[in-house]
Amino acid sequence: MNDTAVGRDAICQFCGATHLARGNPSDEAERFEEFEPGSASHTSYDVCNILEQRRTQYQELMLFESPRLGRVLALDGIVQMTDLDTYVYHEMLAHPALFSHPAPLSVAVVGGGDAHLVAEVLKHPGIERVYVLELDEEVVHVARKHYVVARAALNDPRVEVRPGDAFESIAELAGELDVIMVDLTDPIGPAARLFEDEFYARCERALRDDGFLVAQTESFHFHPDVVRDCFTALSARFARADLLWTAIATYPGAFWTFGIATKGLDPRVVRRRPTVESRLYDVDAHDWFFVPEPVRRKLLDV
Repeated sequence: MNDTAVGRDAICQFCGATHLARGNPSDEAERFEEFEPGSASHTSYDVCNILEQRRTQYQELMLFESPRLGRVLALDGIVQMTDLDTYVYHEMLAHPALFSHPAPLSVAVVGGGDAHLVAEVLKHPGIERVYVLELDEEVVHVARKHYVVARAALNDPRVEVRPGDAFESIAELAGELDVIMVDLTDPIGPAARLFEDEFYARCERALRDDGFLVAQTESFHFHPDVVRDCFTALSARFARADLLWTAIATYPGAFWTFGIATKGLDPRVVRRRPTVESRLYDVDAHDWFFVPEPVRRKLLDV
């Protein structure tokens, strides 16, 4: 993609249309308007090509191509991932926990039907099984069709997709898991109860004694109550709880958080150093991705 300087025109590799670098579309482009209910602002995207658009059993699904962002996946009108920065989100969910766990063998991904998180998990040697607990099979089908990385991950014999409500299916894995990664949409509709204590209790029972849970917990800026409530619930449920953060350009509020909790092990301690290809996470900067406790207290008062 031609990433020209601000103020110069950019030619979209998908549709060939000219889009002003400041974001004003040519007449050839359609628009996608995102209305994330917790956000203080709304975002408009140029649409070069609609790859998929349908109502599934559970949600509105749309996959489109946009200049500078590549493919954009939206569910119920909210952008979930773009080619530009999806690696940031998925590396934060995967690598801090996997480098801190002494010997992860069995992992469950809650949600994550796009399979990008699964691909990050499979980079780690020793992984024997990855369960994908995805409510909406259509997301899996679309990912398999349009993303090479998803196709490869889903075709790996270690990966098992279990369609259905993860609130129920996580209970079927009691005592079997080393790491649970909760890759969800916003806490709206069916996903809402997967941000609450009862679900974390089910996760705790599914984990082995040295198990880790890591979950996306929304934006410091636009969803502070969600971040605070999730962190408080994890702290009450697990022996140790901490908070990861990173900047994701296309997410509302930019600074995104991830709760991480264990039954006793300190998640800030690196216990493995396998060679894993990544674009952001680095094992030598492991502690850098954790919110310093004084900063967390200032931002959340917890």
